[in-house]
Amino acid sequence: CERGPTKKMSTSGRKKWVKRSPNAHQGGQETSLTDSKPNSHSNNLKKTARERRGKSQGSGRGGKTANEDRSRGKDPETKRKDAERRRRKATENERKKAESARQLEERKRREEADRQEAERARKEKEAKEAERRALEEARKAEEEKRRQEEEERLQAEKRMKEAKEELARLRARLDMESRARDANLKVVGGRREALPMSLNSKMAKTTGFIKKLRLLPDQQQGELEAGFKKLNMSKYIMEMANAIGDIRISKGSDVAKCVKMCSLIHQRYEGFSKRLYSSILNVFGILFEEGDKKVQELPVEEEESENPEGKSKDLAMRRRGALRLITELFKAGVVNDPTPIIYIVTKLKAAEDDSDLTLLISFLKASGRHLVGLTPRSLLQILQDAKEELPAVPELISEKKKAKIREAVIKAHEEVSAKLMDLHKNAARKRRRAARVEMMQGEAPVKIKEQSAALQAEFDALLPMAETLSDLVGAPAYTFPEEKDDDDDNQALLAAFDLVSGQDEGGGEFQAFEDPVTKAFYEDLLDLKMVVPQSFLDKGRNSKSKPNDAKADNVTSKPEETKAKEGEETKADEEEDEDEEIDAEALNKMFKEKQPHEGTKESDETDGKVTAEKVTAEGKEGESNDLNTTQQVRNHSFDMILNSVSQARSREASDEVAAQFCHYNSKVSRRNLVQKLLGVDWRETELLPYHARIIAVLSQVLPEVGEEIISSLFNQLYGLLKSKRLNSLGTMTKNAIYLAELTKFRVCAPRVAFAVWDTCLKSFAGDRVTVACTFLERCGRWLYANTKTRIRTKKMLDRMLAIKENKFFDAEKQNLIENAYHSCLPSSKAAIFKPKERPIIQHYIRSLIRADLSRCNSQKAANVLLKRLRKLPWDEECRVWVIKAICNVGRIKFDKLPLLAFLVAGLDKYYGIGVPVVDAILEEIRYGLENPDYTMNQSLL
Repeated sequence: CERGPTKKMSTSGRKKWVKRSPNAHQGGQETSLTDSKPNSHSNNLKKTARERRGKSQGSGRGGKTANEDRSRGKDPETKRKDAERRRRKATENERKKAESARQLEERKRREEADRQEAERARKEKEAKEAERRALEEARKAEEEKRRQEEEERLQAEKRMKEAKEELARLRARLDMESRARDANLKVVGGRREALPMSLNSKMAKTTGFIKKLRLLPDQQQGELEAGFKKLNMSKYIMEMANAIGDIRISKGSDVAKCVKMCSLIHQRYEGFSKRLYSSILNVFGILFEEGDKKVQELPVEEEESENPEGKSKDLAMRRRGALRLITELFKAGVVNDPTPIIYIVTKLKAAEDDSDLTLLISFLKASGRHLVGLTPRSLLQILQDAKEELPAVPELISEKKKAKIREAVIKAHEEVSAKLMDLHKNAARKRRRAARVEMMQGEAPVKIKEQSAALQAEFDALLPMAETLSDLVGAPAYTFPEEKDDDDDNQALLAAFDLVSGQDEGGGEFQAFEDPVTKAFYEDLLDLKMVVPQSFLDKGRNSKSKPNDAKADNVTSKPEETKAKEGEETKADEEEDEDEEIDAEALNKMFKEKQPHEGTKESDETDGKVTAEKVTAEGKEGESNDLNTTQQVRNHSFDMILNSVSQARSREASDEVAAQFCHYNSKVSRRNLVQKLLGVDWRETELLPYHARIIAVLSQVLPEVGEEIISSLFNQLYGLLKSKRLNSLGTMTKNAIYLAELTKFRVCAPRVAFAVWDTCLKSFAGDRVTVACTFLERCGRWLYANTKTRIRTKKMLDRMLAIKENKFFDAEKQNLIENAYHSCLPSSKAAIFKPKERPIIQHYIRSLIRADLSRCNSQKAANVLLKRLRKLPWDEECRVWVIKAICNVGRIKFDKLPLLAFLVAGLDKYYGIGVPVVDAILEEIRYGLENPDYTMNQSLL
């Protein structure tokens, strides 16, 4: 049917849809939709709408679906087939699910097996690698052991070979001495053979032989002996004895020549040995003839000499040679009375005179076993290496005389040892005193340096001789106590100060700086000698006498003068008071004397400039123009460096300025740099630490820069404090901060710092309070932390507090004083926090669970963390660290706890950490409930 909707207003004012009938165009009838009966088409539309509603409301009608509605009209066979089909489909779905689950389980089993296999392979590989490394290390250790054993064996063989060679030489020497003694003793008391008539006795030949005899060390031994055998010298016995007595013996070979020649003369001419004894003993100032029981001392004639030191050295050398010659002659049997030898040895004062000590050492080296009965320690070591017995020596003197000499030798050794120990102690004390004075004053006085150098030089000269003497008498080697530092000496006193003051350092060492970065800024200075050539550092400096020159001059001073002054110096050191009052006025005068005079300004400028006139005088105008241009460029570059001083606001920039300045080093440039560093405005105190670092770096090679700046700062500050001028607080504060920074850089001596502090305390009021407190806030902590200045710092702090209690100060000044006081002392609480040291793997675990988990927003992101946690080694220690990090939930964000539980569930499948985590958390909750503490509330929640 056709439908032609038309609009027609009803009586109620609403529009109605009107349907035209098929014959409407004929009869003009209109039928309303509401009034007309529905036709078949409208019925179908309504049925379709009801079916659609039935599909959407199928669940509300007893759970029946649209398919069931459609199947109402089907026959039973169709229904059975549909049910069968649905059952088969459900069975197939179940089968597929089971197959998927089985495949998943199979894949998991394969993955687990692969993981276990990989783990087993990894462990086997690690075990093999560890075994290989162990075997390699064992092999290397075995090779090293064999190599060491081989070296020890070779060294032992070498020592044994050397020892046997030394013993062979010793036996050969003893055998030669024995044969010579037997030959000389045959003629004693017996008849000598008659001289042949064919011997020449002419004056020319005999006097020539005596002249050659005086120069015996320079003569050929064979020719001299052959000439002697052809001459008749019976009338010249005295002359020959005097000639041998005048020989200057300087080597052991000279002694052997003399002994052999004396043996030949003694075997031919009777009475030679008596005259020889007297001739040789003249050098010792004694008179003795064989048969006498006593030794007579000759009067000593004092002669004035232009070079007394050279004369004493010559006399010591002659005495050493004479004693060695007498000893060898006695061992060879030429002379038979040891009385002069015993007399000389017992009269030696080895501890007082170095020449006597060398004389004693020479005697023991030659005849220690024969005449004293002492075996050197080195000879015993040789016997031990050679595994042989000590060769016997003939008994030349009685045991009673040996004991007398041995007693004198041992006494001399004890005196020398005591002197050596005293010198070591005094030298160490002088070094400590010089270091202490240098620490307090910036530079030790020349007198103290000279005294320390003299004691050290005397100790260094005595030590090798004392060690040789100790070896010859068979005594053990010297061992000196470790040199103590002043810090060790002050520990008891510092502990007493801390106990009396009730100061507790929190169980840790009080540090001078708050953190390592600050410490590095003040202590790790650039070494200019490593980055700047030495020619630039020495340029423009005057050749002044260095302290080393005085030290070197003092080393050669006489030991007697040092000994004479030693008692007075020791007494002065003992009476020295380290805590004496500081004389700031004397310090100010000293700084003024050190400052250069104004009259030298022009000469300095003339020295520092390269003028073109000097070259023009030589007629080289072109070169003078080049020099002018070069100088202008150089001056411009130096001006840029000066301008960069005020821009240096970091450690690296300060070091760079100091290094660049050294390339323009001269008198004028140093004076300009000092003026630039001193010209800092009082409002820019933040620049002072970096300026102080520039000064500290330069003071390592140019100490005059630091000295001039310190003297200028102190003189200006001292003058302002004394004048009490108004409107000068800014300048005084700037100078005080400058000096404090230089003190921390160890450029300014603590004596200057204490002088500034003491000057403020003498009239502690007004601006002086601000200056003193500002100064203490900058370097008071450093002064107290230094063990060499802590005692004085504590005393002055107590003095400042006493003044505060006895005088009236407003609230602002009281706060300043209290803040300055507490900034110097260590805190009564714990010391500087030091983080707990943990293994790197533990830090990684804490970072994963705390930091990385807080950035995760989903389980997908948390799964990445889970994979990273599974890559850990997972040994017992690592497992404990993971559980501990997970249980510390107070460090994890509250909204991330579900993700944390996801991680625990994921790790529990592989490593079984679920039960330990739950137990730990429950235990923590139980403990928190049994012990209420408000600080645990958030963690328990």
